[in-house]
Parts: sequence; structure tokens; C-alpha cells
Amino acid sequence: EGKGEVVGLLRTEEDNLLHACVLAREHGWWSALMGTMQGLRTFYRHTGRQAEWARLVCEVVPQFVDPLTDGPLPGMEDDWSIVTGYRVGLAREARQLDKAEKLQQKRVEWNRQRASSAVALPPDRLSAKQRNGIRTLSVSLAELGGIQRDLGQAGCVQSYNEDYSVALRIDDQRGAAISAFNLGRIYEELPEVRDFDKAEDWYRRSHDLHSKNDRLGRGR
Repeated sequence: EGKGEVVGLLRTEEDNLLHACVLAREHGWWSALMGTMQGLRTFYRHTGRQAEWARLVCEVVPQFVDPLTDGPLPGMEDDWSIVTGYRVGLAREARQLDKAEKLQQKRVEWNRQRASSAVALPPDRLSAKQRNGIRTLSVSLAELGGIQRDLGQAGCVQSYNEDYSVALRIDDQRGAAISAFNLGRIYEELPEVRDFDKAEDWYRRSHDLHSKNDRLGRGR
């Protein structure tokens, strides 16, 4: 939510988080490993230390990903999507966009399948686990939309629209705000679908959805 001071807290815990990763891998504590990786991902992304992040991802991939299919290894389904998301991010940064899209399409379909029963329920009947499944689908759709936008594909509009709807379903206003902003960019910048009226509409929606505390998000 735009609270940059969190990065400072992560900096003081970096050595502890790295040691926790080693212990988790040694003992097969995969849920703990994922939580630790999420913290390190946030820290390394905000401090530009991508080489160290790439090394960590390469170390954990064999525990979760089938090298022949890029699908999940047996028993690793719950965390496979997260690890695949790490791989997609690294591929995008290396400008391997075709590889990134292929991996992300697989991830979206997996997450959509796992969230299908939850999406059909009224929002007030969703459990915490079901909400998290829907949020995972939302995040993966946003990532796919970004890759398609980088490739100049008009299909990015559909991906971001679906993400926007999914995010609002679980009252994830920040997620919806980000997708609305990206739709504004697409309608402004992508020649195939350019429509300035739609761009303005989506930018306004994004502004209104951002938290009043997130001055950077609202300012953009």
C-alpha cells in the first residue's frame, strides 16, 4: 500500500531470512520456505538485487517443478504456482517474453481451475483459503496481461479485465486499482486498441480505488 518503510524492516532481517531458507530446504518445510521467499522477493525487488534473487529461485525450482512439463511435482501443487511466478518474473526481466507467456498461461489455467468452485460462491461465503485462491488467480491474470502488453497483444485487455473483476470480487481494491491503471495505459498506448475516452475512464477508476494513504499510486 505504498508503505516503503517495510523495506527497511526487511533489510534488518535479511540474514535471518536467508538462514531460514536454508533450514526450510534441509527439513522440507515448504510452506515456511515460501513465506521466507516472499519476504526476500519484496526486499530484493525494491533494492535492485536481482542477481541474488535469481540465484535463490534457481535453488528452489527443483523442489517444486517437473523439468519435463514445467508443471508441479506430486505433492507440491500448492506452492508450484508461486515458484512459477518467480520464474516468469525472471524471464520477463531477461526479455524472454515468449517463454514468460508460455509459463504464465500454464499458471493462469492452473489457478483458474483451482479457484473455479470458490469463484462461483457469494463473496460472504468465502473462506480465507478460498479468498486466497481467488487472489492468486487475480495476481496471475495481472502478470499475464503485463506480458501480453509487452508483446503488443490486444489479448492483454481481456486478461486485465478479468483480473479487475476477480479482484473486486474479494474486495482487493489495490489489485483492482493496479489493473485499472494498466487498462488505462493500454487504451492510451497500444495502437490496436487505442481509445482515449476509455483510457481516461480507467485512470479515474484507478485513482478512486487507490488508498488515500497511497499517494504515489494516486499521483500516478
